Amino acid sequence: MRRPFRRYAFSLAERLGMTVNQLYRDLDSVGILEWIAYDKTNSKEWLEEYQKEVELRKSEEMSREEYIAALESMFGFKGK
Repeated sequence: MRRPFRRYAFSLAERLGMTVNQLYRDLDSVGILEWIAYDKTNSKEWLEEYQKEVELRKSEEMSREEYIAALESMFGFKGK
């Protein structure tokens, strides 16, 4: 099956205990896209990557002194 949206619809229908026809009747495409987004953002890999991005943004907003203190804390050394 080459159509990823349709393939996902089968997977979701199975999880929800319904047929694909029932799924299409009960959910519009926006509802299915919300499920896709939920599944993507609920995966371990996505959550780990998101956390890395959050930490990177925090480090970019740190002053030089805060950055050095964070490195000292993480790696157990004293900077200049």
